[in-house]
Amino acid sequence: MLTGGNPEEGQAGYFYPATLVADIDNDNPLVAEEQFGPALPIIKYSTVDEAVQMANALKVGLGASVWSSDPAKAREVAARIEAGTVWINKHGAIDPRVPFGGAKQSGYGLEFGVEGLKQLGSPQVISYLQSPVVGLPSLSGNPTLAEHQRLSSGALAGPPPRHLRPAPPPRKSHTDAGIRDSRIPRPQNCPG
Repeated sequence: MLTGGNPEEGQAGYFYPATLVADIDNDNPLVAEEQFGPALPIIKYSTVDEAVQMANALKVGLGASVWSSDPAKAREVAARIEAGTVWINKHGAIDPRVPFGGAKQSGYGLEFGVEGLKQLGSPQVISYLQSPVVGLPSLSGNPTLAEHQRLSSGALAGPPPRHLRPAPPPRKSHTDAGIRDSRIPRPQNCPG
């Protein structure tokens, strides 16, 4: 143990000091099991490939961090690590706009971000036939405007389907002779 490990005697509350533990194996519970305390194992490695292999050999993978002065190489290493979140030159920074969740045996699903919100809901689709069906009442085919308004009354009711909406007023266009209905064809030899 390099530092920490012993709470101060007589200290109020239940606080454990930040603790650094060195020269331990990858199968030590401090490494192999997720620990959520102020204890950090320090494990020696010879190559980056060996470090990635040791990290990926664990059954857990909630979060990991890569520390480097070379951002491009750090991103390459981070992409190889099997963890829900991999931070570069920081650890444990959680943003509620970004999904957060583990890999392997670490956690179930996601929280935060749009993906996390989607895990809390269950979509419902309500579909009805929009073209008329011969021999069936109008509710089974195209509901009338009155039926649509009766069925969709409530705070979440939306506008009626397009085929039930009233026709828009005729579009007007401006000509030399004044305003005229653009849906009515203009006679060949008639000005404006």
